[in-house]
Amino acid sequence: MAGAPPPCSPLSWSDLPLDLAGMVLDLLPSHVDRVRFSAVCVQWCRAARQLPMQPPLPLLLLPDGTLHSLPRSKSFHVSGCAGYGSACGKWLVFSRDDSGCFLMDPFSKATVTFPALASIRRPFGESYFAYQMGITHMMIKESKQILFSPHLVAAIFNVHWSSHIALCRPGSSSWSILTEKHFGWDFSQMSFHKGNLYTLTCNEDLFAVNITKDDITSSPWVSHLGQVIKGPNGLSSTFTASRNGRLSIRMLYLVESRDTLLMVRRTLFCRCRRPSALALKDKGIVVERNDFKVFEADLRQLRWAEVKTIGDDQSLFLGRRCSRAMSVSQYDMPGNHIFFLELDDHDRSLYGEKSLSSCSAYNIRDGTFSSPLPTGSWKRGMGFATWLFPQN
Repeated sequence: MAGAPPPCSPLSWSDLPLDLAGMVLDLLPSHVDRVRFSAVCVQWCRAARQLPMQPPLPLLLLPDGTLHSLPRSKSFHVSGCAGYGSACGKWLVFSRDDSGCFLMDPFSKATVTFPALASIRRPFGESYFAYQMGITHMMIKESKQILFSPHLVAAIFNVHWSSHIALCRPGSSSWSILTEKHFGWDFSQMSFHKGNLYTLTCNEDLFAVNITKDDITSSPWVSHLGQVIKGPNGLSSTFTASRNGRLSIRMLYLVESRDTLLMVRRTLFCRCRRPSALALKDKGIVVERNDFKVFEADLRQLRWAEVKTIGDDQSLFLGRRCSRAMSVSQYDMPGNHIFFLELDDHDRSLYGEKSLSSCSAYNIRDGTFSSPLPTGSWKRGMGFATWLFPQN
């Protein structure tokens, strides 16, 4: 009688074929779940690094370090995030005591240090004073089309209640800014598009920023600032108040979406609790509703063209400090939506410290609103929340 076959040894998780591991990873929309997958064993970690994957869905970071990952997953806390001043992609921006700043990846804790804002070089050689300066918007370009080894960083910074554009790269001893003749523009947003840097003013003027290298130091410089699109004539100011205690606030977002550059105009219709000239100082602003309009930059006819859809397979994630267009169809999330943050403004004094902020979603097709994170709310006085866009 032939002997029975030897019993099969039990399979280990590490025996999962590479192609199946890739299929599992593609079904995980959250960056957190992908990190947990990679932590199971060395083989799975290698698969997560080697296999091409769709970008994970963004994370919503609250001021206290609480992270929410879409869609509707539980929240968790990440240490070391408190006190950030801005955000860019996967990076948080922190200020230093010497008026400098550094970037930190909240997951890997990797940091990138930049020179002090006081070292920003003006055309005539002198530097700015450090007080009343702060970065409000930052973009990092990693494409080789415009690199100055290894990254180009463009930032909008405020000084003396006006905004300016500065350029830098890691390892540089100083920032460089636009020449004096470009001062006076109220820049609010920036975006890279097809290898070029564009900036948007509060009046919806779009400018192309031409960048060159210094012949001696190889540092990036702005060689020319050219207006591409002029905003509509008679555009009202950012704040428009009426005598009956009503107020409208206009916010702009500049986002690269595939082959197009989009501007989103968001209007907040507000009510003042006490209709008086002191309503803003009294922190009596109540937001009653939001309105959104999306425009595409027509770079041939040099105009903003309104669009009624951005496609059923992608959505916009808007923040005053960091915005992205993301493909969401593979994650069973609704497309053609705008995910945005309530009370998302640099001036926190508008709403009061006890005002509750939250994340909402706007359906571009039918104009309805929903709450993608029912439990994700925070007090505005804690600071501002931001989107994080981790990489695989």
